[in-house]
Amino acid sequence: NGHTAVYDLGDSVSMPMLSDPWRDLDGSTVVNPGTGNPYTHEDYFSQVLLASPTVANDGVYNKNMVLNSTSFYWNATTNTELTGTAAVTAGAALNPNHDYIWFNAGNNPKKDAGVLKVNGQIRINGTLTITGNDKNYSGRAAILTTGNVDISANLLTCNNGNVNDYALSFPENNCLGVMSKGNISLGVSSQKKIMGAFYAQGTVNMDKQTQTVGAVVGNYFSMGNQVPDIFQVPSLVEFLPYGMIGNTPTGGNNTLSLLAWREMGV
Repeated sequence: NGHTAVYDLGDSVSMPMLSDPWRDLDGSTVVNPGTGNPYTHEDYFSQVLLASPTVANDGVYNKNMVLNSTSFYWNATTNTELTGTAAVTAGAALNPNHDYIWFNAGNNPKKDAGVLKVNGQIRINGTLTITGNDKNYSGRAAILTTGNVDISANLLTCNNGNVNDYALSFPENNCLGVMSKGNISLGVSSQKKIMGAFYAQGTVNMDKQTQTVGAVVGNYFSMGNQVPDIFQVPSLVEFLPYGMIGNTPTGGNNTLSLLAWREMGV
């Protein structure tokens, strides 16, 4: 529509920042008892939502996380990290009350994809890289990274880890939200299909003919030299994982005004 089209919200909705005050679903803030000031979004996510709400900054993954061709399990609640066969075995007893990310690189009948199960909140003091063969994820989780995020694999949803069951799989039953204090790259190296909610305080990089379904928010966008697509899912706002930035009321100050109309033929 061009930059002159009259659909801009102006100053009624600002770019959310991780340093902004945390807001609950009803829009209220939460006071940090240690400072007497409201928690920032980042601090509330890391100190209260993540792992134990009474132990600040526990459950943080303090290195780069890579999901490629090796099975992997990180439980932030118990501070448990496993890889290979041990990680696969842990998938038989995933606790729905824990914060975790579990990846089985070989649990897929197509033999060229892996199954990812996520739950709760995950904090990474480092980068997140999702690469290699297809990843099919189930669950609902918000991930916050201090470093950059690179997703260069197909990242699709499925129900209960069954890649053949995808009815209402996104966003109703499954949704992965990824927040980066740096940049996020989506399908830059080759054409990919990616589903989720993505937020970067820096730049969102997209290229090739990558198709992203969900929502993408960033301070800047670099769309490369080809024609990547972003398919906004309006119902996503109702199914965002708890802890995802922007999952709060905008204040009710937005209005819709009729500027012009015309009747179209059948």
